[in-house]
Amino acid sequence: MPKTVDHDEYRNILLEKSYDLFSRKGYSNVTMREIAKENGVSTGTLYHYFPNKAAILEQLISWVAERNVDQYRHIAGADLSLETKIGTLTKLLADTESDYLNHLSLSLDLMHNDPSASKEVLHGYAEIHKNAITTILGVDRDMAEFIVIYILGCAAHAKISPKGFSFRNAVMKLEEAASIAGDEPSGNVMELVFRSAPTDRKDAPTGPTRNHEKKESA
Repeated sequence: MPKTVDHDEYRNILLEKSYDLFSRKGYSNVTMREIAKENGVSTGTLYHYFPNKAAILEQLISWVAERNVDQYRHIAGADLSLETKIGTLTKLLADTESDYLNHLSLSLDLMHNDPSASKEVLHGYAEIHKNAITTILGVDRDMAEFIVIYILGCAAHAKISPKGFSFRNAVMKLEEAASIAGDEPSGNVMELVFRSAPTDRKDAPTGPTRNHEKKESA
């Protein structure tokens, strides 16, 4: 009997190897022929699954997002406290730093090569993360959106200023914020991140803390 092929699973295998190639060489520097060679398949087989290189990139970005949130779902148990869940998330983010930095590079490539498609694809990427964070952490959509914006901002900063505050150190601030907030997902996470951020400036404004002091003295 002919071997039954799980087309979705096989597509994911092709995406994984293509991801490694794009990460090494960049989207613009590879051809369909190189992608086929990387995967050990003919170009005909590759075109059977993907009509063109842009389609590979579009599906790749969604695949990376699903893979990342699946990893988090696997290790974040429902019976864990909010603080523990956020701690688990930040450690996973720190360990998968290259995924987020590579994703940023690939997203910029997609925006440059196919601006119209990039809006829907990148919106989908963000939605996958927001939905997962909302469900797993048990927080509202606003807080989930803030966390996603913060994570992507950390990746952008690490790309733009690699000698500055690292992605790992930046995402770990979420864990510090969670330790301050305890198990109150309605708390202002942005305020807590700023309050936990280090500063060497003696004249630096303390932001939220100063506001609290005013309320107490009123």
